[in-house]
Amino acid sequence: MKIVIFALLALFFSFDLFAQDHWVKLGQMDVSQGYKTLYRLKLETPKGVHNADDIKRGMQVMRFHLTWLPPEVDAQEVKDHFKALITAEFDDPEDLKFNQIIIDKLIKKLPETKRHDVWFFEYSPDAGTAVFVQNKKVHNIIGAETNAALHKAWLLSSPVATAKLMKRLLKAQ
Repeated sequence: MKIVIFALLALFFSFDLFAQDHWVKLGQMDVSQGYKTLYRLKLETPKGVHNADDIKRGMQVMRFHLTWLPPEVDAQEVKDHFKALITAEFDDPEDLKFNQIIIDKLIKKLPETKRHDVWFFEYSPDAGTAVFVQNKKVHNIIGAETNAALHKAWLLSSPVATAKLMKRLLKAQ
């Protein structure tokens, strides 16, 4: 009986480890604010799922992996960065006003950071974006326009950013 329980526990934990390691890095770039490089941003997709057009349109599961680089970034600076990052992608003031509650809920959940802190923004076209800080889920962004703004701010902000984040896919084509 003990052997069966041990085998079941080992199987359970091996599935958990596999689930955490099923992402493939497509590319990376550093994100700066003024003179300071805030974090290294990596674009990752599930193994075997690599359609460049679907990624650009936000029609595929993907993950933005952030590794913070400064020794310390206080909570207000983090909040200001993400608020500016997302709101800059809204062209219509009415759209921004409509989405402001969603943006504010996200901003409120963001903490201070230290060097090498890791955050994940796991995007799903159906479920929105789950935000993880140090492997703990802190928020889920629900709202197509807000999710699209975050996706666009990082991935589609410029041809250079897109090329750096999708380097692996673009090389293969």
